[in-house]
Amino acid sequence: MNKHISVCFVAFILLMLFSGCKKEIGFSTVISADLLLLIENEQGVDFLDPAVDGHLDISRINHYYLIDGQKILQYHANLDAPKMMKIVYREELGRYGLLVFLNVHGEHESYNSSLIEYDGFPADTIRIQLNNSSDPYLNMGYSKVWINGEMQHHLSQPIVLVK
Repeated sequence: MNKHISVCFVAFILLMLFSGCKKEIGFSTVISADLLLLIENEQGVDFLDPAVDGHLDISRINHYYLIDGQKILQYHANLDAPKMMKIVYREELGRYGLLVFLNVHGEHESYNSSLIEYDGFPADTIRIQLNNSSDPYLNMGYSKVWINGEMQHHLSQPIVLVK
């Protein structure tokens, strides 16, 4: 009798495993809107390099999303980059850069803005034009960037900001 109960129990478990719900995984829009900034002086000294006296560390930089005319300070303690930016070393460049995760909430659906404030240096405004695609198979990123009102033409390269 115990053998029959064991066989029935195993059969029941196997039946449950093979008849479980099947959830289809759909496609969703991927938003990738980050930008690498290189911050230097007129002589090309990297202000993000910790070996440079007076360098900028992440505690001396604030990132705001500009939403409906309001500055919204970015700080999300649960993220790897709580300020929606981080300083990274790029080996291929041999230097440090500020990787900024840009505003994906916007003044309206096509353009979004961020403000980067530095301790001891003038602030920078970043404005992007988003690629809004109705095709869910395409990524949504940005197609145009303006830094302090000046359009940037080489988006595949880091943007150098002279302070």
